[in-house]
Amino acid sequence: MNSRGSLLHFWLIIITLLILPSLAKAQFNYTTNVDGSLNITGYTGTPPNVLIIPDTILVGGANLPVTSIADWAFAYFYSMTSLTIGANVKVIGNN
Repeated sequence: MNSRGSLLHFWLIIITLLILPSLAKAQFNYTTNVDGSLNITGYTGTPPNVLIIPDTILVGGANLPVTSIADWAFAYFYSMTSLTIGANVKVIGNN
């Protein structure tokens, strides 16, 4: 690959890394807890095989911590094979 192709490849990777996290985070449904942290209540779109609950979600220009997952948030995700839960989550609901 020539240097022009390498530079283009580099920028495509950088753009992808910058865009993908915001797209993934945008698919979570959540409510705000009394302390300002977030409670994940579900996921919009096709249930993924691999799901990562982030440590924070950008809301109104501030990264708010995700500290809980509601009852039944992912109860019918039959195709899910892996779930990674962010370090800030302290409460996980039923099912």
